[in-house]
Amino acid sequence: MYNKLLSLFLFPLFLCSNSYAQEISFDKKSGNFQSEGKSIALLKSEKVKSIGKSYFVMDPTGVKPLLSYQLQSFEDTFGSQTVYYYTIEAPEQGYKAYRPNFTETMNTFKEVGDHVTKENLLTATGALNETVLKAYFEKNVAANIDYPSRHAAINDSLMKLVNVPADPVDRDKRKAITANEYGKIGQGNVVIGYWELVVGQNTGFNAGKNYEFLIRNINGGIICVSWVELSGAHTYAFKNGMRSQEKWQVLDLVNKNPLDTPLGQQNYAIYLASNLIRMGLL
Repeated sequence: MYNKLLSLFLFPLFLCSNSYAQEISFDKKSGNFQSEGKSIALLKSEKVKSIGKSYFVMDPTGVKPLLSYQLQSFEDTFGSQTVYYYTIEAPEQGYKAYRPNFTETMNTFKEVGDHVTKENLLTATGALNETVLKAYFEKNVAANIDYPSRHAAINDSLMKLVNVPADPVDRDKRKAITANEYGKIGQGNVVIGYWELVVGQNTGFNAGKNYEFLIRNINGGIICVSWVELSGAHTYAFKNGMRSQEKWQVLDLVNKNPLDTPLGQQNYAIYLASNLIRMGLL
């Protein structure tokens, strides 16, 4: 009898709490979050050049930011794959977390709006739901890495490989540039630097091999990185620790001398070395 009475008492409360959680809706056309037909908050998007969009949950006036999903990116010093991520922030509460983009709920304007309502991040008054907000940020902190810190750590490690200075070796610059199968670059009978090749495998749409060439000075410092893959070639030179992207025409050379052959690899190393000599780096 007692349990039956308790159930009768709790059931209306359950209905109330459930309807409270569901009464907030999102209209993708206007960007409005609504409760009982009234606009309580607004979702805005902002284009990020060449990346995508950032999203901001604002108060109904569109002036005060309540919650933001700012799309950011980083590329390591060697110019490998760019990493995209969201910085999630509740500025008034001082909460911050990160999550990767291209997840199942964060691809479009509608999905972001639906995500905010599904996670119950807003109350019916338009304020952030303090009862779930802290747990939401803690969940994202636990599930995802700190992308800016990771970026800094990666680049610090790579820059230690770059910042190894060396003066160009004395030799007869009229002699031909050579590269042998042991990774040495020479001019005449003098070793002036080293080459190294890392072969990787792309997956997905651009399936196929990619090649990373490293050119080092006589002291082992990396002075050039060249990526060659199906989408093209991307070559970076390093001078005094600063990176510059070089517009060297390398694909014709690759087509004539495939990089899956020793001769093609050595010829590619010679080609890179000739440009680095011109720049005063070898």
